[in-house]
Amino acid sequence: MRRHVFVSHPHDVGVITIGTDCPAGLDLSVTLSSLLQVTGSAHTPDDAWMTLRLPADVSPTHDECKEPVSYSDEPGASMEGAVALTWTHDGQAGTSGTAATGVHQATIVFSTRTTFAGIARPPEGSAREALATARERVSAALEEGIDSVRGSQRADHAALYDRVRISTGPMPTVDLPIDERLRRGNASPDGALSLDPTLAGLLYNFGRYLLISSSRAGGVPANLQGIWNDRLQPPWSSNYTTNINVEMNYWPAEVANLSELASPLFDLIDGLTVTGAARARRIYQAPGWVAHHNTDPWAYSQPVGWGRHDPSWAFWPLAGAWLVRHLWEHLLFGAGDDFARRALPPIRSCAEFFLHWLVELPDGSLGTVPSTSPENVFAQPDGRDGSVDASSTMDLVLIADLFWILGAVAERCGLEDDSVVRQAASALPRIPGPEPGRDGMIPEWRADRPQREYEHRHLSHLYFAFPGDLPMTPQLRAAVSKSLDGRGDKATGWSLAWKVALRARLNQPRKVSDLIKQIFRDMEVDPGEGGARPCPTLFATHLPFQIDANLGFVAAFTECLMQSHAGVIELLPAVPPELATGSVAGIVARPGIEVSIRWEPDAAGGITLIEATFSAVRAPGHARHRVAWNGREVWIDLSRSAAITLRRNDFTS
Repeated sequence: MRRHVFVSHPHDVGVITIGTDCPAGLDLSVTLSSLLQVTGSAHTPDDAWMTLRLPADVSPTHDECKEPVSYSDEPGASMEGAVALTWTHDGQAGTSGTAATGVHQATIVFSTRTTFAGIARPPEGSAREALATARERVSAALEEGIDSVRGSQRADHAALYDRVRISTGPMPTVDLPIDERLRRGNASPDGALSLDPTLAGLLYNFGRYLLISSSRAGGVPANLQGIWNDRLQPPWSSNYTTNINVEMNYWPAEVANLSELASPLFDLIDGLTVTGAARARRIYQAPGWVAHHNTDPWAYSQPVGWGRHDPSWAFWPLAGAWLVRHLWEHLLFGAGDDFARRALPPIRSCAEFFLHWLVELPDGSLGTVPSTSPENVFAQPDGRDGSVDASSTMDLVLIADLFWILGAVAERCGLEDDSVVRQAASALPRIPGPEPGRDGMIPEWRADRPQREYEHRHLSHLYFAFPGDLPMTPQLRAAVSKSLDGRGDKATGWSLAWKVALRARLNQPRKVSDLIKQIFRDMEVDPGEGGARPCPTLFATHLPFQIDANLGFVAAFTECLMQSHAGVIELLPAVPPELATGSVAGIVARPGIEVSIRWEPDAAGGITLIEATFSAVRAPGHARHRVAWNGREVWIDLSRSAAITLRRNDFTS
């Protein structure tokens, strides 16, 4: 039996085709079922439908609850939805239900619809209206023809996916399933990539595919499990964890040439400015808006846990400062003045909250009290764990970053004299920057408390190195490197991706290699507490499965190939030695330049540039830019040329 499944974004339908060469054909039946509450259903020989009520509330798995999944008949308390299905086949229709015998070829077309009306908005419509829309979509697809639907789907996907092409080595001579490639690779003493370097390119492409599939304009952002969650009560509610995970999901959007896929994240930020403003007033009697470590499509903005959970993870009011960094990154990659005007209000309002949140400390500096460092603790003098202190490093870095961003965007919009902008500019020099602690590492809190868990998965105190872009002195770079050494290479999937990005920023290709070996480690060996391994499908694990590591890898590996955060386009800063031959085309550098690179091994066993091509794809890219490779720099002028190619010899003078 042959089965082919695809989902068409342009038509909003799923299509399943089933075929067989068996002379007698197949006996097939089609049924609809759901974990949700079914409010109506019917089957005929040609079609089927089902209307549904979605839960009014689902408790997180870490909260004890007698009824974790609850429904409500109150108007507007629950979303409603529907699924409609039609099929065609060449067999004999059955006598009941949606069934047939002697089928050699069948096509099933289905569509779903809910009363979801947009981020931070109440549901609109009814299950009956949702069913009517789903049926219309199915009918339209069948009327157009499945070949045409498939063609539109492929064109829609290719318009995004084909922007970037990557090769990380010669293809294997034997065509094997991914799980077998991983097994064979891990049998090599030097790791999976030494035997099969193309796994890196495959994982890179898989991450791009996942973001394309789960984040489109008008929809919701990619969450912890993306659209692949299959549980009513999923891990961490399949929500948006804002102390790293949802941000990591969107790290690749700009650099991997998928910038428009970040629009659902921007919509979520807009929603949080509304709900978060109410939360700031109610909880903190503060202006502006605030969000904490977890949110959802309704822009939930208050702390989780009802005050009963450990504040190390249940209290963290810094989400807004990290989220608006994505608005700034969109501008850094060439977004126009219209987007700057859209971005300024949430950035300004977020800064307004933190101007209220900051307190003057005895030394005259500004800090945060109380303060947590996401999900980490320190050792108190009496030996107990402490999770709340003054001025975590991440707090200070995020707020300073926010105030600097506000000034830059306000200047672009001609609003430098705004009162909040002036206050932020005045406060910025009083916020201490990161600096090495007594052990030479970056401390999690400014007071440099003793560490409790050296190998903790979070790297919050290193935010300034990545995804931030704080200029680093040699002393600060050494402290970041020592901090990563202290954390070790063992980590959950998303933490490994963050570590790769940080090692890339430090230009440490062999450290990158060590981490990538962990990413592709043997999936059949238990990594133990705090570790992760790939699934046979290349889905990454936390454990459990979380999509963030897959998406984070795309951004992290791009940092190995090219960086542009420091005002210069740096080529091949941290390519691991296992990937000594390769190419990439279509990745994007600030402020809107497509970059293509080819590289190969050199005589000393390192990696050397063959050539790199640059073309401006957004207005700010049409200018002069510095390009660096192997410690040397040259200038290119894209204001006069559509594209410029540099070769290794161009960097020898």
